[in-house]
Amino acid sequence: NNSSYQVIPAISYLGERLQIFGPNLQFGIFGTGDFRLALSATYRIASYDENDSDVLAGLGDTKSTLMAGLSMIYEWQNGIELEATYRHDVLDKIGGGIAELGLSRGFQFESVRVSPQISMTWMSKKISNHDFGVPDFASTIDRPAYDTGSTVIPGFGISSFVDLSEKWQLILNLKGEVLPNTITNSPIVGDDLIFSGNAILAYVFL
Repeated sequence: NNSSYQVIPAISYLGERLQIFGPNLQFGIFGTGDFRLALSATYRIASYDENDSDVLAGLGDTKSTLMAGLSMIYEWQNGIELEATYRHDVLDKIGGGIAELGLSRGFQFESVRVSPQISMTWMSKKISNHDFGVPDFASTIDRPAYDTGSTVIPGFGISSFVDLSEKWQLILNLKGEVLPNTITNSPIVGDDLIFSGNAILAYVFL
């Protein structure tokens, strides 16, 4: 039930094939029009520290790792975009992978672009247990061991991109996820709806 915040300084680069946006990287390997296939990587930040809540005491801190894989992007008319991605824990700090399927549509209002979206996320058993499970060694009378198994999480969100001036840009992202029973039945989970987001203030070097 606690909220956490992190400030991450980052440099972004947008090229014809290579795009680096903070902790996310994408490199196009096929296609340049409506259909594209790309290598995709992201730095996955740890979901919690055990000091975040008394309920988490003894579980240890979760781990950050590098997730990498492939993304397929298809753009329809009217700003509709379908993206399918699979990324695996290439550092094997957690193990397993995450698959995502997202559908979004962009709307342009002068200097503001808004993109509502819906998504479906599959998390492997290792990653789901790492974030939401309770291993045997950390179980207590009030917090029994719990195995989530692999999970599918529906989500919804909105992204906005605002040109503040010729060189300054503001990017806002908000995402909600509806947790399934396989996660909410865990003794360390108190909500069935969670939100995450970020706010990015960018300066463009021309």
